[in-house]
Amino acid sequence: LFLQSDIVVKLVMLGLLVVGLILGLLVLWFVGRRTPQGTVLLLAGLVYVCGVSLPDSRVREVYMLRGGLKMLGVTGALLGVVMLVIKPRRPADPDDGASAPTPEQR
Repeated sequence: LFLQSDIVVKLVMLGLLVVGLILGLLVLWFVGRRTPQGTVLLLAGLVYVCGVSLPDSRVREVYMLRGGLKMLGVTGALLGVVMLVIKPRRPADPDDGASAPTPEQR
């Protein structure tokens, strides 16, 4: 059958890798918006270390997983640096939001 050919399997695996990278970056972005600064860099570093520490076998699925984790770690680190440099967080309001919003906040 055509569905079992090697090229179709490779294309499906490549598509899953791309979807996984996009979903991973979205998760890191959402985590970065709700956690303290530097969390995305830490998580990206952990993902990269997981990709490096997987055993080096001759199975293509393991190669794809290792490469995907490494790519997600590197792109997540870039995202973390961008989140740190481009958009720093505002300091916490001392009165904890009890006052009325200023015209700039509306």
